[in-house]
Amino acid sequence: MATRNIVPRATGEGSIGTSAKTWGDGYFDDITVTNDVTASTFTGDLTGNVTGDVTGTASGNLPLTGGTMTGSISIDGVLAVGDNDTNGISVYGGTDYTNGAWLALCGKDNATTPGLWRLQARDGANNVQLLGYPDGRLTWGGNNVLTNATVGAYTSNSPGSAVSLTANTAKNITSMSLDKGTWLVIGKAYFSSNTASRIYGIQVGTSSATFTYNSSGSAAVQTSTTGNLAVQAMDIIVLASTTTVYLCGFSNNSATVTAATLQAVRIV
Repeated sequence: MATRNIVPRATGEGSIGTSAKTWGDGYFDDITVTNDVTASTFTGDLTGNVTGDVTGTASGNLPLTGGTMTGSISIDGVLAVGDNDTNGISVYGGTDYTNGAWLALCGKDNATTPGLWRLQARDGANNVQLLGYPDGRLTWGGNNVLTNATVGAYTSNSPGSAVSLTANTAKNITSMSLDKGTWLVIGKAYFSSNTASRIYGIQVGTSSATFTYNSSGSAAVQTSTTGNLAVQAMDIIVLASTTTVYLCGFSNNSATVTAATLQAVRIV
């Protein structure tokens, strides 16, 4: 004969035990609760709403479907959201832009690059990463999005002394190292010679000791008198990695570059 149900006379009436006198252990196949469940330890699957603090150690899966969770969560492991195709994590700051929501991704224990953090975008065949570095660089798919040198950053360099030029031989006047990015590079040199009928030229670029007439980044001036003359050249240079950029000088006769400046402004 099957065991009969224990049924109260009306919904919500009666109790089994009290807060002062509780039962020991209870064993059930299933429990369905209309209102609250209070327990110091909970083991098994939980379906429904949770209100209050969840403390201690949790193992297994924590599914959140259409629900809301407030407070802080500390996770030692991997946080998996959905099926990687249609689900994700949204972080909203609300109207409080000063103390709004934020998402911190810390990677201080990364063995290769301490402090590296990453976001990944996957479509099965491809895996693109947004990487943040401790020095301020930000890359997407291996390409710089931002570097520790921002747009508008300026740098310059000049030779420490006069530079002598041999006739018809290009020579480096000065140089400097530029980070990956797009730069407007400007070179200016002051020439001096006692020989008439001279051609002075300069070129800015990534090639050392190079001057080519009518090439990108070059400029040349011809004069029939002796004395001093200034020449200026500029170019937009796109660098895929940190590269040395040169200011090169040229003269068809022996000459001296008495002063020069190589300047660069990041434009992208």
